[in-house]
Amino acid sequence: MTLWKCSSPRQKELRTSSLAHLQYLQSTNLPHIGIWYVSTLGSDSNDGSPQNQVLTIDFAISLASPGDVIVLGQGAHSDNFTIDKSISITSLSHYGSSFFSKIDATLITIDGAIKIRLSNLYFNPGEVKTGDAGNVEIHAENCHLQPGILGSGLQLERLVLRGCELNLPDVNFVAGCQFLIYGGNGSITQLTMAGVATISINHISLFVSGSWVSTSATTFSINNAFLGITVNFDLGTNAMNVFNSVIDVGGVYTHGTITALLQTEKELNEWYVKKSGSDAAGIGDGSQGTPYLTISKAITAASANDVIYIGSGIFVESLAVSKTLTIIGVGRETDQSSPWSKIDSTITFTNNADLVLRNIYALSN
Repeated sequence: MTLWKCSSPRQKELRTSSLAHLQYLQSTNLPHIGIWYVSTLGSDSNDGSPQNQVLTIDFAISLASPGDVIVLGQGAHSDNFTIDKSISITSLSHYGSSFFSKIDATLITIDGAIKIRLSNLYFNPGEVKTGDAGNVEIHAENCHLQPGILGSGLQLERLVLRGCELNLPDVNFVAGCQFLIYGGNGSITQLTMAGVATISINHISLFVSGSWVSTSATTFSINNAFLGITVNFDLGTNAMNVFNSVIDVGGVYTHGTITALLQTEKELNEWYVKKSGSDAAGIGDGSQGTPYLTISKAITAASANDVIYIGSGIFVESLAVSKTLTIIGVGRETDQSSPWSKIDSTITFTNNADLVLRNIYALSN
């Protein structure tokens, strides 16, 4: 499952894989994480603990504070609810298993300028709409996303999808929005992106049954992907960077300069760190074959939105994060007998950077 904790000045993610790790985090000296449990067999007279789970998502949200985590039990959760604070909603089951959790409310209302994180869910509400005005940031990982209607008043400031299966209706984005996809597959009815700052599509087969209009996008890249658009693909005069991808447009294809990027694997935004690596010039270059020794070195070398893979062991160092990055621990993921990848560090953030941590055993800061 996925767990997020909110810690000033920026929100960070810590991914674990079991209820035991949730309980471990609650027992440590890390900043307090509120975890609230929802079960289709629960009661809203309960306190939301693992032993006394509540019945509805709406009641769990009322108990939660910004940055807290709501954990859904298996089965269909059909109650309508309002999200009025930055929270995470996840499940103990991996989406695609026979025990996954499904959100199929008739109506979900989002109030205010908040950040919502979803993971391991079948997300199938009838409608998602905005209550109070405010730009919304949504992160989803390992989810099936199939809302019936995304209300026209829903202002998406940032949409980040990782390993998701998509079946989306028309999507509207506000000026300056970032639209980032990493892995998965799916379809979207129509995309309108007036003033979107960044569009990045990576490792996905994505079909748009209508038109994709992105006349004001400033940065557009597609990497190892298939993009199929039934009607028109309109980028205006904006340039697009394409690597190892196919773009199939049924109608009119309008664009500026297209640059076909021929890069090595390391240059495709992936960096590697191992306890056996080296930061010395000419010895370690951050590639898979000659990894760096420290995470700090990889952060310095990386560009915004890059991915850093770290091996097993404990990495004790001060990290300064000034760009949005993902750090993935690979030791335990590839070999269950291996030690976990552990970061035991002081982390400082600047430039509104986000840090996503996956398969990391613990984070101290």
